[in-house]
Amino acid sequence: MKYKVFISYRRSNGGLEMAKILKKELQEQYAITVFLDVDNLQEGRFDEQLIERIKKCDKVVLVLPSGALERCREENDWVRWEIEYARKFHKTIIPVYQSGDLSWRDEENLPESMRGLGYYNGVEYNPLYLDSTVKKLAGYLGKRRHFLYHYMLGSRNKRAWFAVCMLAAICMTVWLTGYVSRRDREPLSFDEEFNDHLVMELNNASHQYEQGLYNWKRLDYNRAQRDILAAHDDMSEQIPQYDVEMAKINNSLGCLYLDMGKYEEAYEYLSSAYVTFRKAYGRKSLEARAVQYSIAQHDYYTGDFATALKTCQAILDVTDAAEDKTVVSAVKHLQAKILDERGAWEEALTIYDEVLGLYSDIEEDGELAKELTDYVYHSESEEGEGDYDSNAGRWVALTYNAKGCVYLHMGEVNEARRAFDQALTICLENVYLGDNSLITAQAYKNLAIVYGHRREIRRGLDCIDRAVKIPFNLFGFEEDQYPGLVEVYDVYGDLLHLAGEDEQAESYYEKACDLSIASYGENHPQTAAAYNAFGLYYYDIADYETAVTLFEQAIEIRKNILGIDYTSTAIYYANLAKAYEAGGNQEKAQDALEHAKEICDGLEMESGLIDQLLQWAQVVETEEESGL
Repeated sequence: MKYKVFISYRRSNGGLEMAKILKKELQEQYAITVFLDVDNLQEGRFDEQLIERIKKCDKVVLVLPSGALERCREENDWVRWEIEYARKFHKTIIPVYQSGDLSWRDEENLPESMRGLGYYNGVEYNPLYLDSTVKKLAGYLGKRRHFLYHYMLGSRNKRAWFAVCMLAAICMTVWLTGYVSRRDREPLSFDEEFNDHLVMELNNASHQYEQGLYNWKRLDYNRAQRDILAAHDDMSEQIPQYDVEMAKINNSLGCLYLDMGKYEEAYEYLSSAYVTFRKAYGRKSLEARAVQYSIAQHDYYTGDFATALKTCQAILDVTDAAEDKTVVSAVKHLQAKILDERGAWEEALTIYDEVLGLYSDIEEDGELAKELTDYVYHSESEEGEGDYDSNAGRWVALTYNAKGCVYLHMGEVNEARRAFDQALTICLENVYLGDNSLITAQAYKNLAIVYGHRREIRRGLDCIDRAVKIPFNLFGFEEDQYPGLVEVYDVYGDLLHLAGEDEQAESYYEKACDLSIASYGENHPQTAAAYNAFGLYYYDIADYETAVTLFEQAIEIRKNILGIDYTSTAIYYANLAKAYEAGGNQEKAQDALEHAKEICDGLEMESGLIDQLLQWAQVVETEEESGL
């Protein structure tokens, strides 16, 4: 008998039970033939039989109870042995792991022959949702539920009754005709074989895509890029009827590249997705507007504020404000961020208050779970009461966090603290967010900044400690793996510097730079920001030469990926001017300051930044005139 699937498992910690359940469900519900050694081994050498079964099967399901790979360091371990043979015969390996246990992805203690196992798409095994688990696994195996088999042959009694009926039918046919005619089965046509292959390839692409989205949510950008690109390549080889599916992948790739700071690539993929969605669904469709929203984010990130605001308005113009309040709130949220960046702080606060008003309306009619970004991350996400409450709390807390940042930019520290306190309170009182969500971590980080301004160092350090612990609890990342800690480490360094612990502070600034480079690469706005923060530290301890070097690195990064017409670039130039002036190089200080002023003028800045730069220029000119 040919088995489609070979199950490899570890007997301990419930592994055998998991394997038996999976075999039973796959056979009964999906008519998949499964080999499990305890049930299917025959007489003779069992090792030779296992090799033969692995060689002839289509795919290998690797059942991973807790700690299943710990013994794989031993050369004679059977699980290791089966995995090695599966790889030797180029079999697709599908890990099935206990719910919440991702320890099997840690390859530090695995032998070389098993390295890379953590990159395989896996299925989370949850006994409370067994049907969903088995359905997803069957999908990975390229099978949908075989309803005829399930309802007619899904149990031993059904199979026995079906056999009796079939025997009776055969006997009746023989009695009526005197013989049974058997015809050779015609081979599949080329088109039929191609379609079977196509379905298999599309399933593989879909699963790779889902794994990429999962890694993206965990902020594991490199693996997310690898998986989504693999799905993109698989899908691109298929026939044109799958243009819309391809557009979904292009959209996700574009949004991922926005997070990674790869703006040229992002725009290319987003533009392609927008053209397809607009053609397939119309420009008023949620799909088309979602991609437009991402394109507006691209323009915001790259400093083209005017175009970003026009795109936001274009989305609002085709959106029914009464029907699509969540779309309106998301777009207005982006508008307010842009206005904040341009220094139009009062206008930004007004829009954030409008957004909070929209949230109140949305809470009443229950639409908040249908947020715009659902489409970006997972178009088939289920909406339940928990989803609604967590999304409601998340968006409102995000808005209060954003308002607090505006107040910080305005220098109104007490107002900022009230906004951040409100964000934290919303998170802590929401059972679905609590003290263990990324929005909560963001509120703690922002409060730490406020306490730094108020010189309440102990309270600031307490908040930043909490901000550090939350992502570790959520994702299990090591310290040098979670990208969101770049900003947190910079704030940590600021607080330690204020506390007079410069040696520790310097180590945190270094960690921020190293982590940003490892997570995002050299050319990313976050890396530039980390260099700028480090430069400010060296400026403050009067090491002006090092400060100049770091400010110049930050500016060079911004110029490489965004050009110079961006607010942050102007700030970096202003910091560079301060460092040059303090180091006695007045000519270069004036030149850097002029660059900063040109950027602000080009952006038509309405903020107090221009006044601050002019005041700085006045100081420099006065010193030059006095011969200092």
